[in-house]
Amino acid sequence: MFARHLAALNEHRGLKVIAVFTHGPGQILNARRPIASLADLNGLRFRVDGGSVNEIGKAIGATLAMKPASESLELLASGAIDGSFSTAESVASLRLDKAIRHRTSVPGGLYNTSFAFVMNQAVWERIPKNDQAAIERVSGEHAAALFGRAWDRVDRQGVALMQASGVRTTIAGKAFVDALRARTAPLERKWIVEARAQGLAGPEQVLREFRAEAAKLP
Repeated sequence: MFARHLAALNEHRGLKVIAVFTHGPGQILNARRPIASLADLNGLRFRVDGGSVNEIGKAIGATLAMKPASESLELLASGAIDGSFSTAESVASLRLDKAIRHRTSVPGGLYNTSFAFVMNQAVWERIPKNDQAAIERVSGEHAAALFGRAWDRVDRQGVALMQASGVRTTIAGKAFVDALRARTAPLERKWIVEARAQGLAGPEQVLREFRAEAAKLP
């Protein structure tokens, strides 16, 4: 999708893009109670990173604390936050299994954050052509798939740890998912306007194509 539609916009000017990928689906983790509706977010404070997850948190009316993920355990222990919008793997990597008691899994993720794996363009150009070709063969979609499989693996490990620790899981129902989509729709419309202004032709169609590609994955 990046190579087909976005690379030509040259957002990474000065850099050689090796791959573009996302982390696993963002989930709602907290120490207080099950979250099965927007109303259940009331009175709880959640740690978030910057960027899209912060915008989504504001759109759905959550009370947010923009803090580094590495501070999650300390913030939960002190009561400064009640939970975090995070991936499942973070429960293992940040040792949150003793602090988190509830997980809400939103089908497809409450959010996903994209990353670019890049190198300096000038350095890339100094690499011999045969070595560039070898790197290209394992870049792009191939590299993104490697990252994706790694995220899937550590997310499964995080879910298993939560199950072993007695964390209660709630699967977001249709009414909750519809409410989330309604609240976040303006963010999507904003992206469409900005993408078109940057020169992307047919951003609505690009989004539909992206979702169709994602739906093909196991």
